[in-house]
Amino acid sequence: MHSLLACVELLFFKYKGAYLIQKYLAFDPQKCQAFNGSQGQTVGCTIQGSIGLPNQQQIFLFVLYNPLSYSVIDTNLLVNSQCTIANKCSYAYNAPKRGQNFYNQKKSFTKQTQGVEYEYISNGSTYMKGTYVSDIITFSTNDQSITMDFLSVSNFRLSSYIADGIINLSRGNANNIFVEGYNQEKLISPKFMFSSSFNNFRLNFNQDFDFEDSPSIQTYSNDQWNLQLAGISFGNENVEAVTHFQTLNINTVQYIEVPYSLAQYIQKKYPQYYSNDKYWQLNNCFLCSCVDEFPDIILYTSEYAIPLKMKDLTHQNEMDCYIYISDTNFIFGMQQLTSLGIVFNPLDGSIQFTSNVKKMNHPSISNFYPIMILASITLLLLILLLFFFELKLAIIKDEFEFFKKLM
Repeated sequence: MHSLLACVELLFFKYKGAYLIQKYLAFDPQKCQAFNGSQGQTVGCTIQGSIGLPNQQQIFLFVLYNPLSYSVIDTNLLVNSQCTIANKCSYAYNAPKRGQNFYNQKKSFTKQTQGVEYEYISNGSTYMKGTYVSDIITFSTNDQSITMDFLSVSNFRLSSYIADGIINLSRGNANNIFVEGYNQEKLISPKFMFSSSFNNFRLNFNQDFDFEDSPSIQTYSNDQWNLQLAGISFGNENVEAVTHFQTLNINTVQYIEVPYSLAQYIQKKYPQYYSNDKYWQLNNCFLCSCVDEFPDIILYTSEYAIPLKMKDLTHQNEMDCYIYISDTNFIFGMQQLTSLGIVFNPLDGSIQFTSNVKKMNHPSISNFYPIMILASITLLLLILLLFFFELKLAIIKDEFEFFKKLM
């Protein structure tokens, strides 16, 4: 037994510090689906990987936000084989082979239990229950593994199957797999970004992402990928007050979503393209042919000016032209993730825009050096002048006292 454990330990630590070869994950759009999560709609995509030693094949869902309708713990999730016990875990009912491929903790030599249990109660009964563990994850054969912390779920009341496990890339997940891989010296960077290639979505990671000319911006919230907006313009008009909500959410939805108040404002400015109160639908705009008649919308952050054309905000449904509406903020979707080259840094909670944006010009401190030097010289001259007047006053006072004694 000891020799077996020693062998496992050798395999586990043999390549510690050796970087992964893989640089991206390619998702088939047919394996992506939308979810109405607790933080709004999001899109997640699945890919096959493996967990543990010996390897157990699993279907992992990658998401940027929690895909579940309940506000469960913001972490990685993996459904384990205990979920297949009859009348205990409804999630297994609609899973392939009734969950027979779920993660079997007992068969993995590399699983480590952290001893912390979690349970989410909804309507008086358990919705999710599990224990925090860690195990090695791989996404490509003959490549290095990453040790990932996750909640091993033994009871899950969700009726529809979405994947064997969820790898959560949300801002609030302290166990982000790319941060863990970076800390384990398996990835050269904790950053990641999305791109598209040959009608496939790509999740890029384990790359330098050397965009030193693109400033980093801290997220507005600690649990969401969002930014504080400094201003919004529509053509030459400042419409910041019109939108009411001054944050920009970055998500993986299919289309950008526009605040309803701004959509209503655009309708009032261009009534010839609307009918009734349908501010989400353009009329007399066959195949969205009228979008060039509208001015650009520019979103301003502390570091960037992000231009959006009306064609970026609209989409065709058969012959009609529509705008996706948000009840609150602007929500960027997959199109903006790829076209604007958004880089996520889960280590410090920051975001960079690397293409199709304008950087805000902030005055450099070096521009103030001449002014500071001139101010210092002026102050010195004033001090010397004051000293001269005080000395002159003292001399005059002494002379006055001298002549007063002579009299």
